[in-house]
Amino acid sequence: MDHFGCPKRETWQELSWAHILPAHLDAVVQDTIRDIESHSRDHFLFKGRALCKSLLLGYFVRKDKDLVGALEALWQSLEGRPKMYSTLTYEDIMRSLHVVVFGEYIQALATHLKKLAPKKWEDILVQVNTDTTKLHNIFTKHRDVGLANLQEPIMGIFQLRGNKGRETVDDWLASFRDRFPDYLSTQAQPCCSVLLEETEDNGSCCCCC
Repeated sequence: MDHFGCPKRETWQELSWAHILPAHLDAVVQDTIRDIESHSRDHFLFKGRALCKSLLLGYFVRKDKDLVGALEALWQSLEGRPKMYSTLTYEDIMRSLHVVVFGEYIQALATHLKKLAPKKWEDILVQVNTDTTKLHNIFTKHRDVGLANLQEPIMGIFQLRGNKGRETVDDWLASFRDRFPDYLSTQAQPCCSVLLEETEDNGSCCCCC
């Protein structure tokens, strides 16, 4: 098992290949392997999303702002397996994890900006720039699988002119969603926004995802 309780790929591969070559595996066995792999990936991403939500609650008003360090468990689950970096499974996991981490970060940022006076937005500009740089670097540490660098579109919210407020944030989110539709779910957005607003205000919790 890995850090999140998922069966390691090596475990079921070795069990399956101990007495038979992969090319000779029965189709049913191959389907079973794919099902296990899919379940492991989904479980990993579910735990990753839950971890991100937890870390981002009140994140922008805390003093201990080291998001990448706090997400270390995610990276450790993929560390120490150099053979995996060249596989399609690794590409799939990294793309999915990229969507999870940045999607949750953007929602948390949007929720926080809506609660700030426009003149206070600049107070977190450096922090957001640092976060997005570190997150992009960690995702490309072992291998660049063609992930979008989201720093520029995220930092774009701070470059907008005119009146800054809730409508400005909503327009920015809509623009981001048009460019990167996988990162922001139109169905999940209201629930996640409510979650973050409630927990930042009074510490309550929601298990919407």
